[in-house]
Amino acid sequence: MIEQTPTFWGFVMATFAAVTAWASGECGRIALASSLGGLARWAHSDTKTVKNLIPAVSGGLLAGMYAWPFVLLALGLPFGGISETPSTIDMAAFVAGAFGMSLLNIIIVMIEARMQPPAKDKE
Repeated sequence: MIEQTPTFWGFVMATFAAVTAWASGECGRIALASSLGGLARWAHSDTKTVKNLIPAVSGGLLAGMYAWPFVLLALGLPFGGISETPSTIDMAAFVAGAFGMSLLNIIIVMIEARMQPPAKDKE
């Protein structure tokens, strides 16, 4: 039996194959749609700097990955519900990604408000 040690390029090709397989699946489509939602939010903001681009895309990614079921439910309420098809899931992930930065800003403000000591009344 011939024993072969893995090479650097073999590792690169195996990693590329794994990432491609993941990206072509449902989870990869949700990640792409939510990241593009964050990118769209950044593109329509007043301050378009690279410094704001990375948090917008990563915030959209995080919000879209975890909040798409709630967004799908909220969007379907006026119409009596929306079925979970791949297209509607991607749409909900995009919307959640677009609102992701706003959601993260609200959470950060709430955490900062809880961390501050209560204001003392002056009498």
